[in-house]
Amino acid sequence: MLVALRDGRKIIGVLRSYDQFANLVLNDAVERIHAQDEYADIPRGLYLIRGENVVLMGEVDLDLEDVVPLKAAPVEQVLSKAAVHDEDRANADSVRDAVLRQRGFCTERVDGDVDVHTYGHEPSTNAFAKHQQVQHAEQLKRDAEMEAEKEAALHMEKQRVFMMQQQQQQQQHQQHQQASELKAIEEQQMLMAQQQIAFAQQQQQQQQQQQPQQPHQPRPMMTPEQHQRLLQQQQQQFYQQQQQLQQQQQQQQHNQFRY
Repeated sequence: MLVALRDGRKIIGVLRSYDQFANLVLNDAVERIHAQDEYADIPRGLYLIRGENVVLMGEVDLDLEDVVPLKAAPVEQVLSKAAVHDEDRANADSVRDAVLRQRGFCTERVDGDVDVHTYGHEPSTNAFAKHQQVQHAEQLKRDAEMEAEKEAALHMEKQRVFMMQQQQQQQQHQQHQQASELKAIEEQQMLMAQQQIAFAQQQQQQQQQQQPQQPHQPRPMMTPEQHQRLLQQQQQQFYQQQQQLQQQQQQQQHNQFRY
């Protein structure tokens, strides 16, 4: 085959098998092929390949028509080989050509018994359309990434709001519980004070009933200073009793929370 490389060299070479040639086409390594003959089961002609995936058999200078053959396989022997037509190979080629046509390559038939295989890329308009498709796919990918970032940010914001609401609810519940506990303590203190007053009144009545009746003697008159001092002592005793009661209740609540 005559292979035209991208650096300008024209090389006479042959691929190891038709499968290797088809893989080059399917892998988008061959840009343009025009074969008018076949050597064995490998199309032979003008190739433009990205890379040197061929077994070199000779090199042609751009300005000269003569061929410099290599010792391993002279060009004359390669070009003199007759084409091999095999029914099984033809069936396999038809299936492979269908796949190649889907990839943008085609096989044409001309007058006579000679097949002209033209494996080439689609026109530049199709290449431009393919470029647009690539750009569109990249844009879709960027849009998807941006959408994913937005969703992640929205999810984080929802979690933050949910946590703040939970904290507020916990604070409100704690405040309500503390207020209820304080109210219960005040009610208990008032009840105990009422019970103490009632108990003191009951004791006083019992003492009065147990004492023998004596003639009424007037109580000595107290000076205003003595009366004020007596009131202060009574208030101080009442406050001390209240403080002791509160301390006992707080100690009981502390023990309850602790255990």
